[in-house]
Amino acid sequence: MRKTLALIALLPTIFVPRILIAQDFSVQIETRQSAFDQIESLSKKAGKELKGSNIDWKTLEQIGIELTRQSAQLQHAFPQGSQADTRAKKEVWDKPDNFNRLMLQMDEGFMDLYHAAQRQEPSLAEEGLKQSLNACRSCHRTYRSRW
Repeated sequence: MRKTLALIALLPTIFVPRILIAQDFSVQIETRQSAFDQIESLSKKAGKELKGSNIDWKTLEQIGIELTRQSAQLQHAFPQGSQADTRAKKEVWDKPDNFNRLMLQMDEGFMDLYHAAQRQEPSLAEEGLKQSLNACRSCHRTYRSRW
């Protein structure tokens, strides 16, 4: 009886900290999911702009700024312990070197897109966008759970 009461008394101290820890990362998880959604949407807009016959360079420059901002925001959006309730595989945290390299490639590609838009160089803008999207695809194949 005493053991049962002791166990019941300890249960909140065992489970509450885990719940609190998981909740601590809800902001980071939501932020990174929102950033990825924005990156997907803005990348499509950039691609459409680049395929058009008359590129609006100011619009493309603004898209480049926002893509760079969203990408930079992701550089610190995967703190240790934030893998609960996400589709990211544990390798993101267990073996982060390649993951971080791909994130950096994405970031650099968006910066290249932005700089090319400033200089109004369509081929360089396309290359920057392509570099970023290739990094995204590679990262999804390697680090995102399908389920």
